[in-house]
Amino acid sequence: MVADEADERLQRHAKAGGYLVLTVNPRAQHRAIEQLAPYGATTIDLDVWIVDAIRRHAAERNIKWDQAILAADAAGPEGERWDKLRIVVSNAVAPLADELLTRHEHVLLTHPGLLARYERLGLLDELRDDTRQPTDGQRLRTLWVLVPAEDPAAAPKLAGKAIPVTTAAEHMALPDPWLENLHRTNREEVSA
Repeated sequence: MVADEADERLQRHAKAGGYLVLTVNPRAQHRAIEQLAPYGATTIDLDVWIVDAIRRHAAERNIKWDQAILAADAAGPEGERWDKLRIVVSNAVAPLADELLTRHEHVLLTHPGLLARYERLGLLDELRDDTRQPTDGQRLRTLWVLVPAEDPAAAPKLAGKAIPVTTAAEHMALPDPWLENLHRTNREEVSA
């Protein structure tokens, strides 16, 4: 059964470690987050995390939030301050990678849209490499990235930008039967 196969793959991956991009229809994203909780990952909302990091970074450097950060973001990539904003974002996000590597063994990153907006998808490349070749003091061994996609079976993208995956084994479209919890429902019926 499809749900059981998905469950077994997720269990194996959670135990063995590595990097996995999980794609799901946007309407089922919240359900996927709920369904992934039992696999033991610490869930981190990247968009919230990034905004908080930018706020702290801006406050430490006396950068005005409304006049500088929000105004540059609202003007977008064509705006005259976009490159400066990207530097601020890059500096703010840099410490987050270290935090991810040292704080948790298994992480589920959700809502990665701001990584694409600010052209920081390379962070996922770095973290993928770190899960392959851990360094001394690193706790992170399993990294999952949940990406909403209208076509979950297609190569993962955010805002038209490719999500880093090097092999098919690094991508998994979450199937509807798994999202409907059929793998657990079937087990409960068998044991009853």
